[in-house]
Amino acid sequence: MGPPTGDPWGPAAVLSERVYGLPMITVGVDLAAEAARTAVAALRWGAGRAAALDGVSYYWSSQDPYRNPASFATLTRFAKDVRATRNPDGTAKTWLSPFTPGYNAALLYKTPTCVPRDDGKTMQVLFAGNRASGPDGWTFISWNEISEGSYVVPLQRYGTKYVDDLATLLRQGR
Repeated sequence: MGPPTGDPWGPAAVLSERVYGLPMITVGVDLAAEAARTAVAALRWGAGRAAALDGVSYYWSSQDPYRNPASFATLTRFAKDVRATRNPDGTAKTWLSPFTPGYNAALLYKTPTCVPRDDGKTMQVLFAGNRASGPDGWTFISWNEISEGSYVVPLQRYGTKYVDDLATLLRQGR
C-alpha cells in the first residue's frame, strides 16, 4: 500500500537505529545507555558507532544559528565523518540533518538557554544552514516538545502556523 494520495508530505518514513546482530528491543536499551554515557562526547563518530549503525542523525534541539553560526560547519564536518564510513554490506551511511523551530529550556530546566522561534525565521535559518551538510533526509525536532519550546503541533495560540511553515520548507527543500 502506497502513501495516501494528495499527501503534501510525500511517502512516510520511519526513523530507527539498527545495531547489527541485536534484536530491536535490545537496540533501544543499548542506544539509550550509550547516549547517557556519551552525552558529553557529542558530535563524535568513530569505528565503534559506525559499525553498529546504518546512519545517524544528531539530536540538537538547542542549535543556535545566531549565537553559534559555526554550528553549520560543525554539522557539515560531522556529516563528512559519517559518510567516510560504510555499512557492513558496503552501502553508504545515511546522514539525517536536524533542525528545529527554536528552543527554550528556561521553564523546564531552569537554564538561560533560549533560541528564539522568531516567528518561524529560526526554523528557516537552521534548515538552510544545515542543508550545507548535504543530508540524505531531515530529523525535525520536534512535533510536541512544548516544554522545550521546540514544537510545531497546532496549538490554540498559533494555530497551524508552524506546521504550515514546516510544510513549506519541506516542499521548497526537495
